Amino acid sequence: MRHLVDGMERIRRKSGDDSPDEGTILVELSTMIGALVLSRACAGDDLSDRILTAVRDHVLGDDEQTPEGKDTSDTAG
Repeated sequence: MRHLVDGMERIRRKSGDDSPDEGTILVELSTMIGALVLSRACAGDDLSDRILTAVRDHVLGDDEQTPEGKDTSDTAG
C-alpha cells in the first residue's frame, strides 16, 4: 500500500501538483479500491460498469471520457 501511495504522489507531482496532499491521495486510493470491490460484487450487472465509470470520472475530474478512453468533449477532433 505504501508503494501505491508513493506512486500516486509521484504521478501528482509529474502532473504539476507541487505538494500533493497525502489525505487526498489516501481518499482517492480508498475510493478506487472500494469501487473495484463493489463492481466485482455485482459483476454481470450493468451497475458494475456504472460504479467504475462514476468513480473514474470523480477521481480524474473528467466526465468527458468514455469507458474506452475516447474523448467526447467539443475540443476532440
